[in-house]
Amino acid sequence: MQGKNVSSGRSITSTNISFGLAKIPVSISTLVDKIDGASLSGVCPHCKDSIGNIATCKGCSTVFTSNRDPTLLKAYKYSDDEQVIISAEQRENLKNFDSQILVQGSIPIEEIDSRYFTGGYYLTPQKSKKKTDNTKAYLTIFEGLRLTNTAMVVKYSVRSKQNLGLIIAQFDESTNTKSLILKEICYGEQLRVFDLEFPQDQIPNETEEQAGMAFINNLPSVKPQDIVNDFTVKFEEILKNPDQVIELETPVSKGSVMDMFAIQA
Repeated sequence: MQGKNVSSGRSITSTNISFGLAKIPVSISTLVDKIDGASLSGVCPHCKDSIGNIATCKGCSTVFTSNRDPTLLKAYKYSDDEQVIISAEQRENLKNFDSQILVQGSIPIEEIDSRYFTGGYYLTPQKSKKKTDNTKAYLTIFEGLRLTNTAMVVKYSVRSKQNLGLIIAQFDESTNTKSLILKEICYGEQLRVFDLEFPQDQIPNETEEQAGMAFINNLPSVKPQDIVNDFTVKFEEILKNPDQVIELETPVSKGSVMDMFAIQA
């Protein structure tokens, strides 16, 4: 697996990693790029200009029924001034209709770079009225992956679009549950590898490293699956009380960057 080296690039937003009085300012940037050509824009069939948010051509002002009007052409835009029209036949040929999960090879679990993960699915044995050994074959592959601590690298299609993925054996000891997980991963050229350079005077000394360790060690132990989704909770409250105005509470960090070190003193 390999990504493409980029500079820090343009950030999506700036925020803070905050806990208590500690605050570490960071910028959020895209980790995985979209596949080139996967995102097509609607263009006017008359003048080939872009379509605005109100389904109106920016060039000739033709008004369409919506931004998904079937008469619109589709184009891949390199920039505001350069684009390539992709015909309906060409778009159809880009689709992958093979529903099989095609094994490409294997990779040791310890060599998997988690930055490539973009989503996932459960794989379960097919139910069949015929006398087949679907479950036996499923569990045989499961044990093979589990015992060798290996993942299968595969190509598969969802909604006529080909994806890259890893099939991993997942065993939950608390419930004695076995399952195969299909982890969607990005292609190598999609991953953005930031080439960050840090000034020498910003490299933490031994005391500051100890402060960083103390900060991490003092964090409470949590299980991610137990974390409550604040949006879902508020949305359920709205459904129960549709006339009530409910706002999400935005925590405000009043600490400073140096508070993290002061706390450890």
